[in-house]
Amino acid sequence: AIVFLTKSGYNSDTKQVDRHLESTTHDDNHNHSEGSSLIADSQIEFPKSEYDAEIDAALASIAEGKKAEGMPMPAGILDLLKISRQDTNNVRANYYLTLFAIQSGQLEKAEKRLEKLILLQPENQKYPEMLAEVQSELNK
Repeated sequence: AIVFLTKSGYNSDTKQVDRHLESTTHDDNHNHSEGSSLIADSQIEFPKSEYDAEIDAALASIAEGKKAEGMPMPAGILDLLKISRQDTNNVRANYYLTLFAIQSGQLEKAEKRLEKLILLQPENQKYPEMLAEVQSELNK
C-alpha cells in the first residue's frame, strides 16, 4: 500500500528521498553549506549548534557519494552518527539520520529517532505525522 511516506518521498527508493530533500528549502536562518544537495524540509527549524559545520561537511560527503555512486557516503553517515552521540539532542543530525534510516528501510531506527525528535521539538507537527506513517509501515 502506498502511504504518506511514499507520497512524501520517504521510502527505500533513494531517488524519492533525494527528490524530497532537493525540492525543499532550508529555512533555519543559519549559515549552512550551500554546496550540499541535502537540504532540510522548510517546515523544520533547526536550533543553532556547535556541530553545524560538521553536519554540513557530513551532508556534503553524503551528497557527493550519491552523485558518484548513487548512494550515500557511509563516512558522512558515520559522521552524523558521531555527532548524534556527542550531542544526543542535536535536532539536525537526528533529523537527517531519520531520513536515511527511512531511506534504507531501517524503520525501527527511524521510529526511535522520530520519538526523540518529537521530544526535542514538540511544536513540530511533521514529526508525529512521519512517526504515524513509519509505525503504519511497521504494522503498529
